[in-house]
Amino acid sequence: MVSIASLSDWLLVLVIVMGLMVEKHYVGRSSIVANTVSIFMATAHHWDSIPWPFQVYSSIGLFFCAVAFLSYLFEAKAPSDFYFYAWVLYNSVVATIYVVLAGFLS
Repeated sequence: MVSIASLSDWLLVLVIVMGLMVEKHYVGRSSIVANTVSIFMATAHHWDSIPWPFQVYSSIGLFFCAVAFLSYLFEAKAPSDFYFYAWVLYNSVVATIYVVLAGFLS
């Protein structure tokens, strides 16, 4: 049975929209953190019922989140490849689609 995502899942989209506003100008660490945390939270709400590829994808996102957060915290630049892969895998459009799909698959 397919259920509509809970209200908390839809609220994660608001966090992703904030990241999208930053991505209009550049791929930033703040949007990477917002998107990966939103993805992980959407997965964590339904961890027992969501398919394992979603669990793996969201867990890998925590690595990107940690690198982005720590590089921001210590005012260090991350490698340019990091920004490319973070944008490809965890940009705001992908994060929004993921949160919606995760809500429907739960």
